[in-house]
Amino acid sequence: MPIETQHGRMPMWQLNAHVDDGLLIRGGIPHSGGKLAFHAFERGFAGMVSASAFWNPKTGRFRIPQASDLTEIDFALDSAGFTAMKLFQSKGRQPGIAGIYPWTMEQFVELASFSGAAWGLAARYVLRARASGGPAGDRLQGECDGNAA
Repeated sequence: MPIETQHGRMPMWQLNAHVDDGLLIRGGIPHSGGKLAFHAFERGFAGMVSASAFWNPKTGRFRIPQASDLTEIDFALDSAGFTAMKLFQSKGRQPGIAGIYPWTMEQFVELASFSGAAWGLAARYVLRARASGGPAGDRLQGECDGNAA
């Protein structure tokens, strides 16, 4: 929706956001099921769940529930970049994506495909590494800037 402004040299008739069908706000759900997922299902809320909520570090695999309240709502799958960077900082190199994530890209794509998520984020380790001050940040920042060697 265009916003007209009368304040000095401010631009006029700018679009703030394209929200043709309305703005969708997703509530963060920290688990792959449970009370918050049930509440979101019961109220018809959209949600966002971190990939780490599905990860089982003991088996080294994602746990994909067959059916839960989460699979019945419009939910987005977050890549867990911040969580992965914190794990990298505390435990060092990981066996997955760029040595930062504990899972591989193939495992993440499989989770995105079978979890029932309506929407998903790509692995964002590049920006998270820089923002978290991780040792891989400078090396990976070039990829984000398009300057990778």
